[in-house]
Amino acid sequence: MEIKQTKITINHLQRKAVVYLRQSTERQVKYNRESTKLQYALANHLKKLGWSDVEIIDDDLGTSAGVGSNRAGFDKLIAMVARGEVGIIASREISRFSRTDKDWCQLLEICQIFDTLIGDNEGVYDLSVLGDQLVLGIKGTLSVVELKTIQMRMMAGKLEKAKRGEYFTILPVGYQLDVLRKVVKDPDLRIQEAIELVFKKFRELWSVRKLYLWFNEEGIKLPVHSCYGVGRKIVWQLPSYAFLSAVIKNAFYAGAYIYGWEETKTIVNDGKIKKIRTKNTSPENCKIFIPDHHQCYINWDTYKENNRILTGNKVTRKSDNQGSIRKGSALLVGVLTCGSCGRKMSIQYRSKTNYYYGCVGKHGLQKYCFCFSGSKIDEKFSQEILSAISPLGIKASLQAIEQKQDQHNDKRLVFEKQFQQLQYEANRLFEQFDAVDPKNRLAAVELEKRWNSKLEEVNQTRKMLQNIAEPKVLSKLERKKIFKLGEDFTQVWCNENVSLETKKQIIRTVVRQVFVYLGTDTEILRFVIHWQGGTHTEFFIDKPLPFGRTSKKCIEVVKGMVKQYSDFEIADKLNKLGLTTGKGNPWQRKNVRSLRYAHSIPVYQEPNVFTKNQAAKYCNVSTKTIDKLVSANVVKNYAQPGTQPWKIKQEDLGSQRVQRIIQRLRETRKVIINDQDCLD
Repeated sequence: MEIKQTKITINHLQRKAVVYLRQSTERQVKYNRESTKLQYALANHLKKLGWSDVEIIDDDLGTSAGVGSNRAGFDKLIAMVARGEVGIIASREISRFSRTDKDWCQLLEICQIFDTLIGDNEGVYDLSVLGDQLVLGIKGTLSVVELKTIQMRMMAGKLEKAKRGEYFTILPVGYQLDVLRKVVKDPDLRIQEAIELVFKKFRELWSVRKLYLWFNEEGIKLPVHSCYGVGRKIVWQLPSYAFLSAVIKNAFYAGAYIYGWEETKTIVNDGKIKKIRTKNTSPENCKIFIPDHHQCYINWDTYKENNRILTGNKVTRKSDNQGSIRKGSALLVGVLTCGSCGRKMSIQYRSKTNYYYGCVGKHGLQKYCFCFSGSKIDEKFSQEILSAISPLGIKASLQAIEQKQDQHNDKRLVFEKQFQQLQYEANRLFEQFDAVDPKNRLAAVELEKRWNSKLEEVNQTRKMLQNIAEPKVLSKLERKKIFKLGEDFTQVWCNENVSLETKKQIIRTVVRQVFVYLGTDTEILRFVIHWQGGTHTEFFIDKPLPFGRTSKKCIEVVKGMVKQYSDFEIADKLNKLGLTTGKGNPWQRKNVRSLRYAHSIPVYQEPNVFTKNQAAKYCNVSTKTIDKLVSANVVKNYAQPGTQPWKIKQEDLGSQRVQRIIQRLRETRKVIINDQDCLD
């Protein structure tokens, strides 16, 4: 640093000297250590020039000075200069201070106002001198242009390489480059079969979460890149949810080369320039898309179908996605759509078998477009499904036989490959142990320990293989039974061993969407089924009543019979007609009575027969008096013991004995059955 002493004054020396350090990336900080040492050395040089108080700002090591960068150290430097605390700021090169015109002009302006010198490895500059100001302006401009030139040169080279499909950062697990720098599958068959198993199980489970749970429950390890140690290597471990999701979404496994999946954009937020990354929604929309670039694990159609499933599993308040398949009883959840407003019908459960389909629609949470009980709708829809897919039952039975034969193969194959790999590694460790000089005990002990550890892993894997049963070969009788089930698919569908998740998966395989419409003047629901093949069918059904509510037909039947029959007789006749209560139970006398009370239906009244209240009113006495008369067998209750209502004949109440007791009651205010007995 060559300096003209006339530029440095006592005023500058009385203030603080600041050394500003910066390197663009963490990699430069880690490996370009000589550059860091040279920047720190400026502090000693400033002390030789006369400054006693020298402060080093190294907060921005590993931070770029380009557009949109957030540099805490640079902001601290500006604040110290603005407070008049700094006599000189120094850095190894001017480009360390800034790579943008905005930051550079701000620094020059504030240093000129507060008479702060600027130094680099070539000298000290005083902004009050026109020549120095001109030199600093040119150096700042060159710093900005240099960054732009480097970026443009690097991006152009990267883009040209990507157009040829030869630019790679890290290849996904299951791929590597051959001697000709061509992408090929990993020659390790264990790795290939593990990646193929991921895609195969996803097609069965339709959910990344279920896929993650399956691998962890079965204890099956997958190959992943390890970032520890020197370079990258493959390690085997239980997969994480993020790893499985990344594999399913990666188009590289479908044989496609993609460059520009993520794009960086510069925005202004709260007055600050920020860089954000945006991701393209489709591989075809990326800058470079090369299909059939290399060997694939799945074809392109399977990849797109997998992504369609993943997108459908994501459910938000504003989305119309079907959502992932769950364990609820409702079969049409995620498929049923309101024909009035076009929104997905929601589901509400009150119990396992009592649930409702409803659409909030444009009315908000206060009012539904319409809602209805779901169990009868699912039964009717199941009939439509069965009528459509029953002809394919024979084909399904053949696939079921194949699946039964291979149900253990996937898991067993994984552990067989793992066992072979561990045996190879154990043999290699033995060779190393056998080759070491026995006198070198330090090395021999460590190698023996590694060999024993690997042998333990081999034994554990052998035990796991033994615990996995061999796939059972189906007998002719079992194959015949499966064929029979294929001919009668209804029996399979209604079997209690068929899970609800399986039924929903079948529905979503053959049905794209179901629209439901409610007639304006009728209580009839119209369902329009949009099948995956593009055809449409429809069916009609009366709107099911809410769970527990009695049908209008039952109410009308009760109203018609109440004039002739008692509650007990009405319940018996309703059961003979095959009618049930709102909860689907047989009718009992108490159910009929509750229905009459709920709908204000009068009780059956025999001619000249009174209930207890009617008898009290007829005799102009209290009901308690009627109770005493019945207890003393003066008046007979013709109803069955313990039942209601009472049945008291009018002729019994009009007998001379009853009239004498009532007359005595009015005179003495006591119920006297005879002259000796008095019942209070």
